[in-house]
Amino acid sequence: MEQPNPYAPPAAPLDQAPSPLQTNAKKPISAWLVQLFTVVACVLAALGLFRLVSWLLANRGMAWTWGVLVIEVVWRFSLLAIAVGALIGTQRRTSYGRWSGLVFIALVFALCVYTQFSDKTSSAPVDLYTSEAMRVGESIGIVLLLILIAWWFYAFGFSKKARRYFLSSPGSRKP
Repeated sequence: MEQPNPYAPPAAPLDQAPSPLQTNAKKPISAWLVQLFTVVACVLAALGLFRLVSWLLANRGMAWTWGVLVIEVVWRFSLLAIAVGALIGTQRRTSYGRWSGLVFIALVFALCVYTQFSDKTSSAPVDLYTSEAMRVGESIGIVLLLILIAWWFYAFGFSKKARRYFLSSPGSRKP
C-alpha cells in the first residue's frame, strides 16, 4: 500500500482564483461611513439617555405618563444598541454587523423622511420661502438626499465589495 506524500502540492489548478474567504478585502467606503455615523449616533444617544435619566431623577415627584416614558427609554436604548452593534460588527466583519448597519441606515432614511414630510417638525410660524423656486429647490434636495441614502443602503449591504468584505472574515457565515 502506497503512503500519501504529506509534502505534495494541493490538487487545485494553478489558474484558479482564491475564494473570497481567503482574500483580505478592503473596507468599502460605505462601511467607513456607517462607522462614522454610528460613532456620532452613539455619542448623541448616550448623551440623550444621560439627560433623560438626570431629568427623571431631578423631577421624581412629577406625574408623567409611564407609557411615553417607557417608549422614550426603549427607543434610545435600542438606537444605542443598534449603533454599537453596527460599529463593532462592521469592524469585525460579522453578519450581525452587516444587518445592524442596514437597520441603522434604514433608521437614518426613516428619520429623514419623517423630518421632511411631518408637519410637527416645523417650528417657524411664517413661511420660510419667498418664491416657488425655493420650494422646488428644497424638494429636489430632499429627493437627492433620499436617493443617496438608498444607494448607501445598497452599497453597504448588497454590493459586490460589501459582500466580499463581510465574507472575508474567518468566522463569518455565507448569506
